[in-house]
Amino acid sequence: MKVLLLKRSRIWHNAGEIVEVSPVHAAFLLSTHSAVPVPETPAAPALMDLQRMEEPEYPEKTAKAAKTTRKKYSGRNEDEMGNLLIAVPTTDYMHGAFVKSLLDLTFQLHRDGVAHEIALEIGTEVCRARERLANKAVNEGFERVLWLDSDMVFQPDILDALEFCGKPFVCGAFQSRRPPYSSCVFKDIRLKSLERVKEYGLAPFKVDGCGFACVLMKTEVIDAIKRKDGECFARLPHYSEDLSFCVRAKAVGYEIWCDPTARVGHIAHVPIWPGEEPAT
Repeated sequence: MKVLLLKRSRIWHNAGEIVEVSPVHAAFLLSTHSAVPVPETPAAPALMDLQRMEEPEYPEKTAKAAKTTRKKYSGRNEDEMGNLLIAVPTTDYMHGAFVKSLLDLTFQLHRDGVAHEIALEIGTEVCRARERLANKAVNEGFERVLWLDSDMVFQPDILDALEFCGKPFVCGAFQSRRPPYSSCVFKDIRLKSLERVKEYGLAPFKVDGCGFACVLMKTEVIDAIKRKDGECFARLPHYSEDLSFCVRAKAVGYEIWCDPTARVGHIAHVPIWPGEEPAT
């Protein structure tokens, strides 16, 4: 299926490029109004003509009506919500189950009246992709960032679960996708005493570090790190880019919390051998 990526896409893509994508990815792009289908018959219009296509126009709600809608569905004041950036670093592949989870989340956010934007940063170096997304959050005035990895699955109310903790930096509960499937949330990230969380429980609790598979934070955390260190995700010796961020966040005075009710699934690929049952 071919789609045309629009100039003013709310998802980061090369504007005006005709691409062939899978049906599930096409459905996602069309649903967010960041692409239009390219007709196959008669012959597709020239690229130059397609690049002049505009995004569909939608009637604007008045500010008063929008605020009423938000309060009706979410129960939260508009000033308390803040605009949200959903930041997804990825390579050239997104799992269909993740796309379905992201679609369900955006439908929930639209229903609740939560102002949001999705940014997909495509690149082979995840630390650079995360850094560019962090820059976008700060430079464009987003108040909150929901970090999601493109190989995760989650419920549509994942944002509500993370917000319940009420902390500036909070992660969900998630595991590694490789045996022994250990937690990606850490009690201690000191190199000589690295310790993962073994039991989550139900109540939010403070942690020493976490992966960024599912993290909600206020943009003020990113801004504080940038003012001190310049970059957020540059790898410190012996640390991954996400744990490097955690080290820097604590250095500028922020605590890291985990809300175990924000459960996230890590999509694993398990080899299935003839005559054997797949691992569970």
